[in-house]
Amino acid sequence: MNNIRSAMYRAVSSNSYVYLDKETKEDLRLWLEFVQAKEGISINRLVFRKPTLHNFSDASEWGIGGHSPHTGIAWRYRFSEGQHLKFTLNCKEYIGLVVNSVIQSRFDTTDCPFPCYLDWSDGTNAVGWLRKSNEF
Repeated sequence: MNNIRSAMYRAVSSNSYVYLDKETKEDLRLWLEFVQAKEGISINRLVFRKPTLHNFSDASEWGIGGHSPHTGIAWRYRFSEGQHLKFTLNCKEYIGLVVNSVIQSRFDTTDCPFPCYLDWSDGTNAVGWLRKSNEF
């Protein structure tokens, strides 16, 4: 985007046309791709943010748990025999991620109007599900 902005400033200051180099044209193609996206685009492809809260969660066959070094809050939940058999490990990883994010967000003391949470897990399916979910 800086290439596009720079070309715009050159055009305005010289009150004439400017030559667009290869990099600027590539930026314009990328922006056209974003604008024409039918299902929208992830803002993560456009901006960089520093997380205000890091959360770690994990699951096993018998339970889930989580921790955040920023809040100092750790928790765990042991599944009953019935619950143990009802959920796959991937589903348990996802439940742990969501529950941990909600718990840690309630104890978040950062004074940021737009917090950014980074949730860590060893369950790549669960991380993908969280990323695609509409809740978070």
